Amino acid sequence: MQRKVDIPGKKPQKTFIRLVATILLTFIFGLLFIGMASALPNLQNQTEPVDQQDAAEAPITEDPQTLKAHVDKLVVVSVSGGDLSVSGGDTRKSENLVLDEVYVNAGNAYDTQTGVFTAPCKGVYFFTLSCHTDGGIISLGVFRKTLNGTREWMMQVSDNTKDTDHSCTVSRMIHLEKGDGVHVKRYGGHDLQRHNGQTVFSVILVDPLQNLKAHVEGLDDVADSHKVAFSASGGNIRKNDKLVLDGVYVNMGDGYDNSTGIFTAPYEGIYFFTLTCHAFDGNISLLVCKKVDGNVDWMMRVYDNTKDERHSATNSRMIRLEKGDEVYVRPYGGHDLQQHNGQTVFSGFLIEPMQNPEARVDKLDEVGDKPKVAVSVGGGDIKMNDKLVFGHVYVNVGDAYDRMTGVFTANYEGIYFFTLSCFTFEGGIINVGVFRKKMDGISECMMKVSDFTKYKRHGATTSRMMHLEKGDKVYVTPYGNHTLVLHQRKMIFSGFLINPV
Repeated sequence: MQRKVDIPGKKPQKTFIRLVATILLTFIFGLLFIGMASALPNLQNQTEPVDQQDAAEAPITEDPQTLKAHVDKLVVVSVSGGDLSVSGGDTRKSENLVLDEVYVNAGNAYDTQTGVFTAPCKGVYFFTLSCHTDGGIISLGVFRKTLNGTREWMMQVSDNTKDTDHSCTVSRMIHLEKGDGVHVKRYGGHDLQRHNGQTVFSVILVDPLQNLKAHVEGLDDVADSHKVAFSASGGNIRKNDKLVLDGVYVNMGDGYDNSTGIFTAPYEGIYFFTLTCHAFDGNISLLVCKKVDGNVDWMMRVYDNTKDERHSATNSRMIRLEKGDEVYVRPYGGHDLQQHNGQTVFSGFLIEPMQNPEARVDKLDEVGDKPKVAVSVGGGDIKMNDKLVFGHVYVNVGDAYDRMTGVFTANYEGIYFFTLSCFTFEGGIINVGVFRKKMDGISECMMKVSDFTKYKRHGATTSRMMHLEKGDKVYVTPYGNHTLVLHQRKMIFSGFLINPV
């Protein structure tokens, strides 16, 4: 038999076909293997049940612009009303106060049908409830209801001086789990008919980055140490010259020492402080003091000597602190420890750190820093045209407040939080409104603070959020019977930008 001889430089036809087929099959199987491997996670998610809580906390990859939008739109709520109530649905037949006029309701966390705020994510929340009545009784409690049905009293605002026009506010921070509900309960004597819809309930998520870190990849470089917030209650313990509030609700950053009653600033920055007191028949007389390099100065005062009635009093302000500065509450003069029943609440949180920019999220730096506006001013003894002028400027980040005219001008469009605390001596009347003037020239009263208990030393506070356009103006206007007395910095007007739009 004659054997076939291969020609040099030329492959046999069958060998060539086999080689091409092998290459093609290898390529096809490789593609199939890669496709199956990439599909496995999706297949697993489809076949295995996923707990809703785990799903909510699953990482999401987002671009910097989306990240910034997510940060800016975290929870803020401010609602008003006070003339409606619905059954609370528990065995004690409690009634929820329904505030159906919505100023701000990011994420629809507040239900205007039931009066319940539901936490959309785990975190530390700041709550404030401001009431105003033209002669009725104020008697409200704020309650938390957990997912397992446990119901817990959180704070109370009361004022039984029913024969006068008066305002009062209560504030504190609460750590909430996702799904926890918070509502305002109306007690028996609370007079719906006399509030004229001027009760305001507001909520701020104090710690958005901590919550965001649980949801978004790439935020492991966030420095958790720059989250500072505390809220402590008590009021019946005095140590040396300080009021010791030993019931700690929140203490992020470990700045508050419940054995001494002292908050020590862990970082330089702008801090917001609020002190709320509640008494049955006793005098309320407290100072919030600052200690720097051994020197002590008072920052704000809470006063109400209407001791024959159940009543509440609050004061708030911002202050710039250096690292290591101390802040504490000091009983003053006739303060009656025995009548407070532990319902004094002292709270504070860091609004803006002034150093260590590396603590911020690197991914957000790519789209620019969040605009910063914070104002806290005191005084109230000077009236110019129709406005109160606060000559003592404590904080003016962004130069939004004009101390010559008493006008705050919004540098950016966004959601702003404002609070006004007033104080007067015997014989004085508190009666002022906080107005917004839009760019088109239209002015509108946004909130009011009043107290006609003129035979006593007394104070009053109100708070709420506003959506401002760039260029809108906010100022305080005294009504005709408001008494301009020697306030000695006790009247304090504060505001800061929460979310730019």
